[in-house]
Amino acid sequence: MIATRNRVIFRALPASRPLVVRHDVGASQPPTPDPDWVADFRATHGRDPNEQDWQDHLLSLRYPGTGPNGEWLERDWQVYYRLVDLLGGDLLSQIGKPGGHGTGFYSGIGAFLALWKLEPGPDGTRIAYVRNFPAGGIPPNTTGWTWGNTILILEGERNNRPLLMHEYTHVLQYRHKGIGYVPNYLKGGLYNWDNNPYEQQGVEVQQIYEWNPWLPPIWEIVWVGGRSQ
Repeated sequence: MIATRNRVIFRALPASRPLVVRHDVGASQPPTPDPDWVADFRATHGRDPNEQDWQDHLLSLRYPGTGPNGEWLERDWQVYYRLVDLLGGDLLSQIGKPGGHGTGFYSGIGAFLALWKLEPGPDGTRIAYVRNFPAGGIPPNTTGWTWGNTILILEGERNNRPLLMHEYTHVLQYRHKGIGYVPNYLKGGLYNWDNNPYEQQGVEVQQIYEWNPWLPPIWEIVWVGGRSQ
């Protein structure tokens, strides 16, 4: 809900769908696994890839890693999987969705705090760049505040990508919990970045992006159920 500080949370991934390699695919359908890539994956990992592995591979083609010619090195994959594990299937499955019951209500509160001066944001969000209270809609000593699908960011942090990832993590939390998000958040305490689990998760996401600016934005992850273990 509110941004700053740092912590770690890891979540288990569910089993996911097996990979199906099709050779007779029309041009209008999404890309299907390349048999050469499948063979290379088997040789490297000692197992068959699944659909999540393929989607992750496609993501790595769209967003260069730190290796030669943009190749994703082993370390890059470890960082990416750390991010995925941190968010977990509950949040990743909310990408592209409007959110559960109550998310729209909270989004309206955010719009009110922003005085409806909103810009289109990623994945159905709206963003306002504002000041701290009392001149603006963000509490003092904070740089961001999220309500539902509405993100408020301090004016001077407009280009702070890790902060945006922190606040977008809260968007996914709202979508997952719906009307129950704020009561659950308040149980963890305001300004309690060390112990509030929602802030621990957001702050750790922010830290990952601060250390790894090459990472794709969270909303570009295609979640189909998790990779094989």
